[in-house]
Amino acid sequence: MNDDTNKKIEAVILDMDGLMIDSEVIFLEALKKSSATFGHDMESDFFLCCIGRTDADTKKMIQEEFGSDFPVENMYMKTKEIFNQMRRAGQIKKKKGLMALVHFLQSNNIPRAIASSSEKNVIADNLKLQGLEDAFLHFVGGDQVLRGKPDPEIYLAAASLIDFEPSSCVVLEDSEPGIRAANAAGMTTILIPDIVKPSDEIQQIANIVLPSLIEATSHLKRVLKLS
Repeated sequence: MNDDTNKKIEAVILDMDGLMIDSEVIFLEALKKSSATFGHDMESDFFLCCIGRTDADTKKMIQEEFGSDFPVENMYMKTKEIFNQMRRAGQIKKKKGLMALVHFLQSNNIPRAIASSSEKNVIADNLKLQGLEDAFLHFVGGDQVLRGKPDPEIYLAAASLIDFEPSSCVVLEDSEPGIRAANAAGMTTILIPDIVKPSDEIQQIANIVLPSLIEATSHLKRVLKLS
């Protein structure tokens, strides 16, 4: 942990999957179901390595895992179909403390954006499904960058979108690739682990590790110097 309270923080950038909404476990279920229809058992440990990655990077990892003959495009299309059915059926819930965080950001007019490895249209759809479309007007998806997390491109793009220097932004993340990306962008990082236990290394890279968005809201009040 590398708690840096001396920086002047003015804006907040959030990941979405596994941080704002409990979607990673749902996507894992969809991935297991679709891979089984193509004769493969998707191990949970393998999926965990894909968390925080773009669709393109995830497909590349699956191809390498199952071999060059595996129909990864067809399998991934089936995965997204299953996932979207579950998502639109209301199976994805808000993470604990999300609404209090949103209220805090809105009531204090804190500049904010989302930087998610999900595609832009999925981010927009998730916000609408969760009733948050008016709370987050700025977001960057994994399909809008050339290099996904852990490359810093998506976080630099999000900072540019809200017109803030990277050094004045604090990032809330649940994944190791996300923390590495935000750290490489020169941003302050808050790690809130989801279904992957953070390594000792990533805990040292993050500025602070917190158990949930509840504690993150309290921490943001301090770093943003708000009561």
